[in-house]
Amino acid sequence: MNAGIRYTELMREHQSTERALSVLFEEGFDILEVLKAVRKHEECSLGEAKLKVERHHAWARLAEKAKPIRDELETAFGFNRNESDRSKK
Repeated sequence: MNAGIRYTELMREHQSTERALSVLFEEGFDILEVLKAVRKHEECSLGEAKLKVERHHAWARLAEKAKPIRDELETAFGFNRNESDRSKK
């Protein structure tokens, strides 16, 4: 099962986003898959999905560890988080 299917199942069970993110963490899903699942299900920008996941208590530590790598990639590819998010609204 992938994170998108599991997230959808949890939401159909009337779980809160907070609880769904906890379950996905507990079940060992990859943070990138969770980001994609939140973005698709919530129909939000990647930046909004990142904020939801990164601010969640279960994912915060992992997100903080990945920040230097993410920042390097964003710089290397010329990706500006703020400009990208505005263009999707």
